[in-house]
Amino acid sequence: YEDGKFFRPPGYAFFLMLFYLISGFKLELTYLLASYAQILLDTASIFLVYKIVLLLSNNIKLSLLSALVYCIYPFSLVWTPVLYAESPSLFFMFLTLYLLVKEKGKYNYILAGILMGFNVLLRMQTIFLVPALAYYFWRKNGNLKIFFQKKYIYFFLAFGLTYGSWPLRNLCY
Repeated sequence: YEDGKFFRPPGYAFFLMLFYLISGFKLELTYLLASYAQILLDTASIFLVYKIVLLLSNNIKLSLLSALVYCIYPFSLVWTPVLYAESPSLFFMFLTLYLLVKEKGKYNYILAGILMGFNVLLRMQTIFLVPALAYYFWRKNGNLKIFFQKKYIYFFLAFGLTYGSWPLRNLCY
């Protein structure tokens, strides 16, 4: 299909490429390493869910409950070792949210923007989180001037450059 290059994002291929290089170009070892990495990322996601909810609510019980709910998420229990973009995508989404909620310095916003851009390249449907984040920024600060604060510009610029490179490349070829 002529426009097929527009519909398959390259993020998971880049994720697997890292393990392909580490394994010395051995495909079977690549799959094994990527599977273990996904298990580790999914485990780290449990901790990130806990920290995000704790930072937002300052309620330890709610944070523990949220982490428990993520622990029993069927994809976490059954599909994590299977090579799908689900585990890395959720990890990068939670890491992005954690960096934004933690809010320490412009580098967190730049890194969060890069991670969110890569996350969209893993799973396209996560792009809907970007307007939700814009709404969160607006509600947190209460006015539209927030979009002109440097930290938010850093986030959206880093996101735009990371994600935007793929559609731009597709338009050029």
